[in-house]
Amino acid sequence: MNTYLVHPNDTQLKSMDLYLYDNENNKLNSFNDLNDLIESSESDNLIYLVPSSLVSSYKFVQNKELSYQINLANFIAEIDTFIVGKVSDNEYFFHDENGYVIDKLVFDTIYDSITSFNGSIFIVPEHCINFNEKNDVITQLGEKFIFSYADGTGFSTYKNSLEDYLDILQNQKPDFSPDIFSEDSVLKDKFSKSNFFHDFTFASFMSYDLKTLPNFYKFRLSYEVIKNKFNFSFLQTSLITISVLAIFFIPNYLIYKNNADASTYIESTYSIFKSINQDIKRVVRPRQQIDEIIDSIPPVASKTITMPNLNFIEKLGTSYVKEVSINIKDSESKMIIQNMPQLQYEVIKKMSPRLDITIIDESITVNNGLVNGALQINYQND
Repeated sequence: MNTYLVHPNDTQLKSMDLYLYDNENNKLNSFNDLNDLIESSESDNLIYLVPSSLVSSYKFVQNKELSYQINLANFIAEIDTFIVGKVSDNEYFFHDENGYVIDKLVFDTIYDSITSFNGSIFIVPEHCINFNEKNDVITQLGEKFIFSYADGTGFSTYKNSLEDYLDILQNQKPDFSPDIFSEDSVLKDKFSKSNFFHDFTFASFMSYDLKTLPNFYKFRLSYEVIKNKFNFSFLQTSLITISVLAIFFIPNYLIYKNNADASTYIESTYSIFKSINQDIKRVVRPRQQIDEIIDSIPPVASKTITMPNLNFIEKLGTSYVKEVSINIKDSESKMIIQNMPQLQYEVIKKMSPRLDITIIDESITVNNGLVNGALQINYQND
């Protein structure tokens, strides 16, 4: 397992020191570029030290009986006068008994620069590198002076503004007597009674338990993060994209389709009811309303319908009857006869009154003693 350390030298985050610590061999090396982070493994750690001049830190004790949102509101209310710009322009973090504020644009710049890292990420204020809960500490790294206070807050400044900051600090804390990791003459003059140590090295910081440090890193789901973390191929990425789109699209389509079907059903139901009863204004309970409409229809006296006397057809002889059509409404029937002996036809014709049959139209021809044609008859139906 390796630990990567990124420490910017300026507030624009352009120039930075890059270190790679070999945990097994306890050896600190440099690496060349942030692009080298892509070579990292899941077991590696990355520590990004945010310049403390870009992070405002405050003493703040959270009330554990209150929600995070209420604690955040209370914290912002306490520091509101110190915030430059809009409250919403910043990111806010809590750790132990401290609250931190960092500009969103700065935080996003940092976040985007390390998304290629494959292991665990820690975004930490730089004043934590030499933190001592028993005493304040000043640490010099190049031209930068990092102030780490015992209450967990901190700040950093550069050589050209060091004396101005110290004057302000000593006015606020007349008894300020920090441990100092520097050979700077200004510090020796102002804090002659302080304990001075050799120049600070990151090797000692690498032995810290990273979980005890404030960590501003928050995982964000994005295409770049997924691509870097899981190393998907183009085909896999395409399939995932299609699946995600389907997850969002299909439910919306089903809801739309269901609403459309429901609307069609309602309109069709209303049209049916309107065709039955013009007084219908609204269909609320279809089954109950249709029952009420049916119950409101007055009963109609049924009329007994008598079928024609089929014995007449038998008398004609079924073998001579080619076709029969019956009009029940008008109590009439039409039949077509074919090749019936003339004598048989005349006998049946004379018997028709006895069978309650009246021949109302007779369109026949007689040829060689055989009758062909059509008969239209009326049968009795009271």
